Amino acid sequence: MKYRVIYTHPNPKSFNHAVLEAVMEELEHAGADYEITDLYAESFDPVLVNSDIEALRTGTPSEDIVLEQKMVSEADMLIFIFPVWWFSMPAILKGYTDRVFSAGFAFEITEKSVSGLLEGKKVAIFNTTGGSSEAYDNYGYGDAFRKCICEGIFRFCGMEVLLQHFLYAVPAVTTEEREKMLEEVRILMRKTVIINN
Repeated sequence: MKYRVIYTHPNPKSFNHAVLEAVMEELEHAGADYEITDLYAESFDPVLVNSDIEALRTGTPSEDIVLEQKMVSEADMLIFIFPVWWFSMPAILKGYTDRVFSAGFAFEITEKSVSGLLEGKKVAIFNTTGGSSEAYDNYGYGDAFRKCICEGIFRFCGMEVLLQHFLYAVPAVTTEEREKMLEEVRILMRKTVIINN
């Protein structure tokens, strides 16, 4: 089982980075085969331009996309760690999905149907939020987010979403509450994400 962790936060001292560290600790403890893609640290170009579209149509994507698609192809499970900003993913990650999860690689459109091409791959998502769990429940934000991200991207591409876990109201919680959240991440990694061959 090969894991690819796609991490998205510009601040190496953020709580998202603490989540990344907890995920890595569990993967290492399990002796898992994993690699990290840090979109900000790697200065991934998120802008889909016309030349990208033309290159994808002719089956000659740019080198950076070929590399990212190769890493996705080689992974059995993708673990995404990112904050919820404006009820969506950070722009750099949206650009990553625009450019990497492209037609012909992640899905196929025919006259009669659309089919996902990444079947057999699994996804786990850890999201931090500024809003509380009550706000997400009362206003349906969590359900809407899951619909757009889990269904609209990953399941559309044929992937199985094992979990999407929200870590709520991060700017407002205490240090003790953050530690409890990190322990939740570790438990979910052990019970749900890390799959023994």
